[in-house]
Amino acid sequence: MVDRFKDIAQGEGDLTARLEADREDEVGELSRWFNTFMDKPHEVIAKVASSAEQVASASEEISSGATQSAGAARTQSDQIQQVATAIGPLGRF
Repeated sequence: MVDRFKDIAQGEGDLTARLEADREDEVGELSRWFNTFMDKPHEVIAKVASSAEQVASASEEISSGATQSAGAARTQSDQIQQVATAIGPLGRF
């Protein structure tokens, strides 16, 4: 049990690590409560990771939409410039 706690504390912080809890004494009960405790931050981090993926996906969609809007604005500007050039001589009357 000490080795497992040490590995979790000093290792890479593996939140999936669990203690063997098959004993029917205080050590087994401590292990079960530790495992229950470790489930909570693991769930929170999984939700944060899922939310981060959703934000990244939404950001990509927004970026794509902005790029399309910028392209449409350039096209419209070019068309307006062409119309202005074409009616330029007529506007002098």
